[in-house]
Amino acid sequence: AQRAAEEAERRRREEQAMREARLAQEEATRKYQQELALLEKQRAQEEAERRREQQPAPIRKPDPNLVERQFEEELTIWEKIKSSREPGPLEDYLLRYPSGRFSELAQLQLDRILATLGEKRVEIVSAAENPYSKGTSVAGTRYRVGDSYTYRVTDLYTKLEVETFTQTVTKVTDTDVTYDTGMVTDLLGNQLRTRDGRRFSPAQFLPLEFAVGKRWTTRFKITTQRGTGQVELDMRVVAREKITVPAGTFEAFRLEAQGWSSGPWGSTQVTRNVWLAPDRVRRWIASEDFRKSGPRVIASEREELVSYKQH
Repeated sequence: AQRAAEEAERRRREEQAMREARLAQEEATRKYQQELALLEKQRAQEEAERRREQQPAPIRKPDPNLVERQFEEELTIWEKIKSSREPGPLEDYLLRYPSGRFSELAQLQLDRILATLGEKRVEIVSAAENPYSKGTSVAGTRYRVGDSYTYRVTDLYTKLEVETFTQTVTKVTDTDVTYDTGMVTDLLGNQLRTRDGRRFSPAQFLPLEFAVGKRWTTRFKITTQRGTGQVELDMRVVAREKITVPAGTFEAFRLEAQGWSSGPWGSTQVTRNVWLAPDRVRRWIASEDFRKSGPRVIASEREELVSYKQH
């Protein structure tokens, strides 16, 4: 009987030991799985954080009311000083708005004033050096009465000729160029009044200096028979390339414009390409104008220089 009791006790202890070992194994497995899950969670969090750091910060759209107030303020200042014959106001503007909406116009006017005073140009507007610029050029501003430019207009879709017209310079002032068609531009070639009577506030569509990679934004008002609206365009000099038009072959800078216009006519998407060879021709060599209102195309024209005469 004693031997049987001892055997039973031994078996009980063995079974107890086996249960404890099994429970210990199960506990170890549970803890391992918990630790593994925790490590996986931490790794996933770290990976998510790494990806967030690599992504650009979300772009906050500027308050349109603030943008409009800033534009009106800068436009008012420029309207007051654009005809200044003293360098001070222009230098103050450039210091306040080194990359402003009228900074290149201000730089041109300042250069002209300093030249009359026998002083060298003041380099206030700085641009980073670009080894891929393929050279730089300065806009031709020496317009003369009698300068003449003939253009051919074609439809971009049908390729049919719409019209051919000639513009001859009839008057040149310190700030403006007037043509016999009624068009008026500033000395950089930015339109102030078109042949059909539309009027523009000062704009910086065409720059003073050309270099591949250069970027800027222009914003201006446009007044038509239907009322006044606004245009804003992001500008970029994308290439320097050869272009052939009826007037010849030119090494030209290609400008791209992307933006919008809004006014009594509604909201319009604007895309424009312009080719200029400022070292040879003061006006543009060619331009393409493409405008859409929703899915509807409202303009798709190409202008090409047919001939020109410059004094």
